[in-house]
Amino acid sequence: MTPARTLSAVLLSAGLALSTLPAAQADLPNRATVTDKVGDAPRVIDLKASTYSITRERATFSTTVRELTSRTFVAFEIWPLTSAWDRIAIRRVDGRTVARVYFVDNDLEDSDKPVATRTRCPGLQVSWRPRVDRVSAVVPASCLRASQPAARPFELHTFSRLGTRHDAMPKRTLD
Repeated sequence: MTPARTLSAVLLSAGLALSTLPAAQADLPNRATVTDKVGDAPRVIDLKASTYSITRERATFSTTVRELTSRTFVAFEIWPLTSAWDRIAIRRVDGRTVARVYFVDNDLEDSDKPVATRTRCPGLQVSWRPRVDRVSAVVPASCLRASQPAARPFELHTFSRLGTRHDAMPKRTLD
């Protein structure tokens, strides 16, 4: 076999080997957009659309509210279809945006209710933009305790609430 043919065979073999890697090993940016019926909740919590994106490095969330005000509360959740999930809760307190990341343990052996534990999250980025009625968050993968980006599938959720009233986007599953 000539050197050129040998090199071609090696490159072809390498290409075939890479094409058969499991999906979890490939760089898989997963994206989804969901919409919700407008008018089914009070204006300040009425969710219109949400966008999700997950890569190995980060999870990115964005939602549009019908009328974003300082009374609006928004939370994004990633459920890896196990007994725990991650939640990013965002609200306004005294004129500033407050965001927290939680690990929610739903292993009901020790308690009859899910237990939320706050997770320290350096690098968490949030945006509260009332002019365009949008709330967004970028969460580093290192902050996600239940939802490692290489594990699939995920259910992604967005919800808002005002007192006992709430609104939720239809869940979206990415795998």
